[in-house]
Amino acid sequence: RARPPVEWTRKLVHLGFGALAVPLPWLIASPWTVLGIAALAVGPILWARRRGLLPSLFGVERASRGEVYFPIGVVLLFLVGSREPVFYVISLFTLVVCDALAAVLGKAYGRHQYLVTSDRRSLEGSAVFLFSAFVGIPLPLLLMTDIERGACVLIALQLALLVTSFEAIGAGGSDNLTVPLA
Repeated sequence: RARPPVEWTRKLVHLGFGALAVPLPWLIASPWTVLGIAALAVGPILWARRRGLLPSLFGVERASRGEVYFPIGVVLLFLVGSREPVFYVISLFTLVVCDALAAVLGKAYGRHQYLVTSDRRSLEGSAVFLFSAFVGIPLPLLLMTDIERGACVLIALQLALLVTSFEAIGAGGSDNLTVPLA
């Protein structure tokens, strides 16, 4: 009813599905089950897109297939990282939280824009992504591993730089695939 910006509603859905994906390695053993869940999620989304429904998800001014890439990215992430839950959690955090913050704050405050193919990005959004990744990555490392604090900070810095680079060049929603795998 309040008609918030489409980017906000898209990222709210992004956060919601990300929150549902967090416990998957602890709840589900088979990648086929995760693939089935993803297929069940993508089907109605593609149907709604074709029918012109859900303008709060599809009413963005750029061409994006992020709603399809996101579940594919989660399935691939599950395949790669479910045996090492710390990797899974860190990758999902960067995909869900950092990407959402970068998109919403970059859209609201982005003054210094750059183009990636036909997608507009902002340096401010990329800086938010980098900062939130650097701040958020050490927590799972500290809680889920025996890595020393100083090493956690250096690892966080390296990973934040890496995933920010992939997010910055991911056009058309493809960052939903590249960021978690990077």
